[in-house]
Amino acid sequence: MLQALPKQASATHLLASLTALENMPNLPAAVQQQLHQLIDSITPLSRLPQHFAQAIRQSGLFWEATLLASQQNNVTQSLNNDFKGQCLRLLAVLLNEGITPANAAPDPVVQQYSQDDTLPLPGAIPHPPQRLPLPNFNDHTINSILGVLLEQTEQVLARIKTSQLTHLLHSPDQPYSLMLELPLRVDADLELLPLLIKEHRQSAATAESSWSVTFAINLANLGSLQARLRLQDRLLDIQINAEKPDTVDLLATHQQTVAELLAALDLDLGLWCLHLGLEKDDIDTSNLRLLDLRV
Repeated sequence: MLQALPKQASATHLLASLTALENMPNLPAAVQQQLHQLIDSITPLSRLPQHFAQAIRQSGLFWEATLLASQQNNVTQSLNNDFKGQCLRLLAVLLNEGITPANAAPDPVVQQYSQDDTLPLPGAIPHPPQRLPLPNFNDHTINSILGVLLEQTEQVLARIKTSQLTHLLHSPDQPYSLMLELPLRVDADLELLPLLIKEHRQSAATAESSWSVTFAINLANLGSLQARLRLQDRLLDIQINAEKPDTVDLLATHQQTVAELLAALDLDLGLWCLHLGLEKDDIDTSNLRLLDLRV
């Protein structure tokens, strides 16, 4: 089964390659154009608070639903900004350039920039992706570079497809849970934001569920962060874990600012919890499926 399943990986390496190749000369014109379109389609971090729902819809997990809706409504803008759709276009461009997957005789350059990655288990606490140095492609041939892009693009598409299949296994009688990875533009870099959206059902059948969003990010000045926001009616509890003591001290001075921002949105700040050190996973593996355990 492991041989039959496609090799999947997060988009971390692909995003690093896109950044390194954005202004590289001598790439085929069609490849260069698609690289720019893919990068331009990624949501900037500064716009995420205002366009959070849109960024989730365009993460790639809902590509097929977006495709169907666009055909029914004759709207193409959402298609142009969908991450899976853009990766599929990049894959098609690379194949049209005559680049083929390195199966029987892998290219050493492809192997150098390939990654062995596993899909996070359902319910796993998001952890900040590793910040990668940009790959140096200056001494490699164009065909080798395009081979790396093809390999990384196929791995990312397999990752998205695996996440889609896992999401389809959700049972309505269980609390809703969605794990996804949002590509983001952070200044001049491309980063990946792992997200966990969970429903928390109340014991009383008539009580409304509360919802939480947990994410992790690695920022140049603040270091690695994990944050969990839990909303019940109008009350929002916030917990932030930081790896740097200075970051905890800085965040502690912004509690009132956050409360005022929430008040402008007709929300109330509940718990404001700051912790030094990142959370570790604590997952019950007794009910996991084979698809969860190893991909």
